[in-house]
Amino acid sequence: MMNLSDPTQVEAWLAQAPKVELHCHLEGSLRASTLVELARLHGLPLPSTVPDELYRYDDLAGFLSVYEVACAAVQTRDDFERVTYEALEDAAACRIVYREMFWNPTLHSTAYQDQLAGILDGVSAAAHDFGIRTSLIPSIYRNQPVAVAHELVATVADHRVDEIVGIGMDGDEISDPPEQFIDVYVAIAAAGLRRTAHVSHDAPATDIDTALNLLGCERVDHGYHVIDDVELVDRLRDARVPFMCASVTPPLSGWTANHGDSPIRSMIDAGLRVVLNSDDPPMLHTDLNQEFAKAITNWGLNGAQVVELMTNAVDAAWLDDVDRSDLRSSIEPALAPLRS
Repeated sequence: MMNLSDPTQVEAWLAQAPKVELHCHLEGSLRASTLVELARLHGLPLPSTVPDELYRYDDLAGFLSVYEVACAAVQTRDDFERVTYEALEDAAACRIVYREMFWNPTLHSTAYQDQLAGILDGVSAAAHDFGIRTSLIPSIYRNQPVAVAHELVATVADHRVDEIVGIGMDGDEISDPPEQFIDVYVAIAAAGLRRTAHVSHDAPATDIDTALNLLGCERVDHGYHVIDDVELVDRLRDARVPFMCASVTPPLSGWTANHGDSPIRSMIDAGLRVVLNSDDPPMLHTDLNQEFAKAITNWGLNGAQVVELMTNAVDAAWLDDVDRSDLRSSIEPALAPLRS
């Protein structure tokens, strides 16, 4: 049996273990050097042109300001192909074999069809070169008018491709809570697309109820404040609702300073169905291997808990039963050292 208290063994295992990731943003996956190059190419100002200094911020507002700049810098079909390919190349280096990836179409100046074509080019090239499979989730930016969200849903439905499996929502939820988007989510369901939303990252746990019961979401992106509501924890544990989490995101809303230890560890201890992700790997200075290493080393997870985190991702993936079974078979051999 692998010794999870030995960082060397953990690192070696993570380097070869196939993984599944369900919460990662394309624009948040831009390499800093690529963002500098694209901004220069398109004549956009940056907070810094030194890659090592570019991705530095103290809170969610600071992060979102840089994120919006990254979106503005990706403008052409070739740009979208490049950043998609690079993001998936980095994912494959972490042995991610399947990823579901968000992007924010309405934060780009390029026509949706050109965005999608470039992304699909990158997805295809990465599948060929690295064997990674990718599904796509266009994401509503909640800080834009609701009418923009309606237009996005209609556009996605009009240009449906197999790689698009659902629609999500992100942005600053304090100023634009989920109940504003009930009609939008009705339209998403009518289009036959699956639904998720970023909620309760830095807003009350009641937003989780709104997302699940009024928006019809199947998954919760973040949802850290669920642990503030014991009754809600019990209900969602029994319902096996998946929570998409990343250890690097709670500090952006001051969680460490205000609440102490990571809420994700508390969610795991409460029996919630947690899926570990990297969210915005270069922008948040992490990757999926680092997320698992922190969970094992800093939170003291045992083998059974790590197996559950890995298999939760497979179970929560937006795949049909055949593809899910194939995906589970691809990761099972690597889990054997944790089960023995």
